[in-house]
This record gives sequence, C-alpha cells and structure tokens, in this order.
Amino acid sequence: MEGGGGERMVKLKSAFSIAVHSLLTACSYEDFVGQFPSLEPKQHESLYKFYAQVMAAIHENVEDEFHEICEESKVMETLDRLEHCNKSQRLTIGYPQFLGEGGVPSAAVREKVLDSKLNELNHLKCFLKQAEEQNHMLATQLEALHKEVANADDSSMDGALKKVNL
Repeated sequence: MEGGGGERMVKLKSAFSIAVHSLLTACSYEDFVGQFPSLEPKQHESLYKFYAQVMAAIHENVEDEFHEICEESKVMETLDRLEHCNKSQRLTIGYPQFLGEGGVPSAAVREKVLDSKLNELNHLKCFLKQAEEQNHMLATQLEALHKEVANADDSSMDGALKKVNL
C-alpha cells in the first residue's frame, strides 16, 4: 500500500491513524497512576514507561495490520477505481450523447452507474465489516491487558518493574 493511492486513500489512512491514536492515548499519566495508589512515585514512572512502550507497540502492530488488511482486500485499487468512476461520471454528465430527454442521463448510463455503485458499496461494506471485527478484536485484547495490569499483584509488578529497569 506504499505510494499513497489517492485522495480517498489518504483520507482513510489519516482517519484510521487519528482513531487509533485517540484510542491508545486515552489514559493520561494521572489516570494511570491513580490506578496504583500503593506504589511509590518511582515505581509509577517505571510502570507508566512500560505501559507507554506497550501502547506504542500495540499502535505499531495495529497500523501494520491495517495496512496488511488494506493490501489483502485491495482497498487502494478499489478507492482508485471509485475516484476514476467519480471523475468519469462528472465528465460524462456534461456530454449530450449520454443524456436522454430533458437532460437526464439515459437509462443505460443510469443502470451502469447504479450497478457500479452497488458493487462498490458491497465491497466497502465487506471491508467495513472486516475493520469492525478487527477493531472489536483489538478492543478485547486491550481490555484484557487493562484487566491484567489492574489485577496484577505487587510481586508480579515488582518483577515487571525489574525487567523494565534492566
């Protein structure tokens, strides 16, 4: 999916990045520290650094997975075709040979455009369903990580902190 794609692909990538970033940076340092009132400030810092590293890794993995899904489902090609169809439609609407009575597109043109748009819509619905499933899976994993951190006892936290401080 390297090389951009088009305006629609750029917008899709940007929207996805913004959404992932806002989901994975929703926990401030103060909120995080508030979950561990029994720890010392130095332990808070170390644990939060570890948390930030985990979130950065998750963010990178989510971005990579998104790009792989886009490549596998040929999103860029579909969006390029959609842009091309959109441009072609704008160009052909001005030509009288494609228009029927009263300046309305002929039935054949309307039918082709409708079929094309329905096919594209169905493809995009499938892609959206895959993305929603992926988002649900990631949300479940993130929730499990939050629960694991919240349920971890002090001895396992000390072990994790020792690993971080290495």
